[in-house]
Amino acid sequence: MEEITINKVFVQYTDFGILTPINVNCEQFEDFFKSNIKSQEISNKDTIRKIKLLFDNIEPIDSNYSKTVDTRARIELYKNGKIEIICVGRLTIFKNGSFYKTTEEIKTFINQLFE
Repeated sequence: MEEITINKVFVQYTDFGILTPINVNCEQFEDFFKSNIKSQEISNKDTIRKIKLLFDNIEPIDSNYSKTVDTRARIELYKNGKIEIICVGRLTIFKNGSFYKTTEEIKTFINQLFE
């Protein structure tokens, strides 16, 4: 089986504390937040390894969780010529067609990328 290699990561982020009257889905993220978005391209292997570890170990949501993401970060993983997009909200993450719980560790890590 071919090993999946992440060559680079592109992160777009706005403050997790920003409240909006509607949930902002991943497709609306750039248009909705425009000038409030900070972005960063990451190619440092240790940072990429940390990102992979964080998102490989997320917990699926249960029936009590909302099946929507109020997006505050959009992460693009560039893997073997393909792009995987992960949308991160305050409570939920959307990755590969499924919803997961957003951990404090993930929010803290993303915040620290932009300090």
